[in-house]
Order: sequence, then C-alpha cells, then structure tokens
Amino acid sequence: MKSIYCLETEQAPSLQGLHYDIKIRLYQVIISSSLNNWTFAKIELKSISNMSFLDLLINRRSIRKYEERQIEKEKLDKILTAALMSPASKRTNGWEFVVVQDKEMLKRLSCSREMGSQLLEGAAAAIVVCADPRKSDVWFCDASIASLIIQLEAADLGLGSCWVQTYKRQHTETETAGEYIKTLLGIPAELEVMNIVSLGYKNEERKPYDLDKLLYDKIHYDKF
Repeated sequence: MKSIYCLETEQAPSLQGLHYDIKIRLYQVIISSSLNNWTFAKIELKSISNMSFLDLLINRRSIRKYEERQIEKEKLDKILTAALMSPASKRTNGWEFVVVQDKEMLKRLSCSREMGSQLLEGAAAAIVVCADPRKSDVWFCDASIASLIIQLEAADLGLGSCWVQTYKRQHTETETAGEYIKTLLGIPAELEVMNIVSLGYKNEERKPYDLDKLLYDKIHYDKF
C-alpha cells in the first residue's frame, strides 16, 4: 500500500467577472493492489478557497443531475452541523432532519410527487427537513431557513443541491406528499415535512448569475 498527495484546483467566475475565485484541495490518494487488481482511495485533507459569500451566491445554482459518487461523511457532517446552527424563532429549534443515503429509499422518495421529485433517484443523498408546528407558529420559516443553510454549506463544499417542495403538495389525489414521506420514513404524525434537499457531486454545469440581469427594480428605499 502506498500513499501519494495531490493538489486539485477549481476555478469559478467571481463578482462581475473581474477575477476567478480559486479553490484548492489537498488529497491523499491511497493505492493498494491485490492479485494485479489496483484500487484507489481518494481522501480530501484540506480545502482552501478565496471565494466570498457573494461569490458563493453568484455561483450556486439548483443542480438536478449528479455523479454516481458517494458524499464523504466529513462533508455530510459539516452540512448537518450547519443546519443545526440555523436561526430559529425564539430559539425553539423545532426542525428535524432525516438523512437518506439508501438508494432504494431515494428511489421511493423520488415518487413523492407526480412531478418535481424524480431527481432524487439520482442523488447521492437527501435531507428531509421537518418541523414541529407545536413549537412555533412560524415553523415553516425556520424549516425554510435551515434548508437554505444546507444548500449554501453544500455549495461551499463543492456539492450540488436542489430544493424539492413537499409542503402543500400532493402525492396522489387523496394523499399529500408529506403524508407519503412520513409513512415511508417513520416520521411522527405531529411533524410537518417542509421539503427534501437533494445532494451530490454535480454532473451538469449551470452558468453563474449575471449581475446585470438581476431585478434591481424590486429594491425600494425608505418607502415602496
């Protein structure tokens, strides 16, 4: 068994395209062989980026196609840690997160809605975001904030994500998407399912936001 170390760089357009943000990752690659069969294990040791938060927002887009590649436990743990630091009304922390990595379960989750949830079948993982309405009357706001934090942390780690809405959506004419998901995952009846956030390594490229095309007329000062 041998180990080698390598650097991987990733470039992304920065604010107004004035320069490129560069992310540098240090990897340890473990090489082993058995009966002339070679295996490689790639472990990320450190990631360094000069990307600002605004640059992160410019480059973060909804991703619906993913590589057939697992997400490292360390990255998933960081995403969940970030979710647990999400702002919540009166610090009630009414949200709950169900992490799904099992491929068969992801396939079943992809059937949560007639349209819009099929992408989950190809994801490496998904986080079902729930909340307890008994803890806060604005539980849906808390759950939404947590979902966005999950997506931003995923983007910072080089992962793609997509928000799949389930609250006030139907699985069938007689069953809501939330009811279907709660039955599927054993989620307590008193909780509400806000959405599902898909996660994975991107298998598609989307252009960053064009700052010149933003709807600046939506911004008002002092009065509408």
